[in-house]
Amino acid sequence: GRTGFMARGRVLGGSGAVNGAYFVRAPSADFDAWPRTTWSWPMVRRRYDDVERHMVPTASIDSEIGRAFARACSSAGFSCVSRAEKGTDAWMAVPSNVRDGYRVTTAHAYLAPVRHLVDVRPRTRVARVLLEGTRAVGVTGTDDDGHFVLRADTVILTAGAVRTPLLLMHSGIGDPAVLRNVGVDVHHALPGVGVGFRDHPEVTVPYVPLRPPSGGRTRALDVVLHVGDVEIRPYTASFDQLISGLPPMNPVLGVAVMRPDSRGRISPVSADPFAAPRIEYRYLTSPRDRAGLQAGVALARTLASSFGVVESARAERLVDRLGTSAHMCCSARMGTDPLSVVDDHCAVHGIDGLH
Repeated sequence: GRTGFMARGRVLGGSGAVNGAYFVRAPSADFDAWPRTTWSWPMVRRRYDDVERHMVPTASIDSEIGRAFARACSSAGFSCVSRAEKGTDAWMAVPSNVRDGYRVTTAHAYLAPVRHLVDVRPRTRVARVLLEGTRAVGVTGTDDDGHFVLRADTVILTAGAVRTPLLLMHSGIGDPAVLRNVGVDVHHALPGVGVGFRDHPEVTVPYVPLRPPSGGRTRALDVVLHVGDVEIRPYTASFDQLISGLPPMNPVLGVAVMRPDSRGRISPVSADPFAAPRIEYRYLTSPRDRAGLQAGVALARTLASSFGVVESARAERLVDRLGTSAHMCCSARMGTDPLSVVDDHCAVHGIDGLH
């Protein structure tokens, strides 16, 4: 029953330009169920290596809060690792895409070196993919000069986990019932568009530091603890210090489920392609997710008590401090089942020239 707003990175470089500056490889076991032809761990590992040649990730604990949390984890018997692996309960310094004090975005790493080869159009909003039969032939939208039509042999949608499925739906690709409900003509039935997306539900545990932190931080997060499917995050400062415009508040530990069962849905609210969509997270619908968060909150409270004063537990519900990590995925998922949207080369099922 909770409502709120989801912020996305509307900037060259995408949401990676505005989030927490993490740079972490997925655990190798996460790829066990992925298509062996394209997404086996050896192939993905080579891509990780390529990325890291662009930008060597740094992993250091620069904040007082981070160092205090690391000591608490060690005292509680958790070991330190250099890289997270599934099934390993341990703490680690968080690798970051910050170099020389600046965030390295996809725009910095990939577009800047080829700026003489590509035509980047900023201040442009794409409304729809143009379709002729079962082939994508371009896009249409608006820019500073008004309406535009851009024709192309191949269209690649990389508009993030929210706008990518919306672009498909406003182009007439999606669940026919959903499209008709908002007045969009059905061009190609693909019922899985926008269905089954995931994010990391996060519950915060506030505390009052035993001594005020004295600066020294360069990032919002520099160390984390992984226990089972839960990640515990000691943010290096209170959110009002990290994000301008928020009222004063205490610092928090974040407790997030990293492999949640709860799945959501993204759907348009009208035929207007630029209208904000309806995003249904459906968090805490899974008993397993609730149990993981409850156990994580209890552990976070214990750890925080070694370097801060934690409020009494009272009868506080998880939902009272429930938020999201803004790590959305799976809204146009890969596979061969009836609700999948793309194949293992990211080509949209049933439409040529569209990835």
